[in-house]
Amino acid sequence: MDKPIADITDLGQRMKYFRELSGMSQTDVSAKTGISKNYLSAVERGVNIPSANILITYAKGCHISLDDIAGLPRDDGILPELRMRLSTLDIETQRIILQMIDALDSHKTKETPPE
Repeated sequence: MDKPIADITDLGQRMKYFRELSGMSQTDVSAKTGISKNYLSAVERGVNIPSANILITYAKGCHISLDDIAGLPRDDGILPELRMRLSTLDIETQRIILQMIDALDSHKTKETPPE
């Protein structure tokens, strides 16, 4: 799901893709964002076109970027999924994962030969 939006109906399909990837139902997103479930359903089906305010609210509630929703090319192919999966974890688990990343980065730095 990394191609840019071809037409406006793709927007709803992308929103649904990221919602499902994050394991949320329309009811969950509605509860987090205040956007009605019926409206979300209509957007995902391409019936309604969301305003910029709705897109921003949706992106914040689902912990994704507007670039991800729009399908703009990025060099960080797995970051959207990582961001969503991390957002479901408690803060202590997130900190542990950051420590693990720091340890891996430190290990990688030691193995990298000087230029």
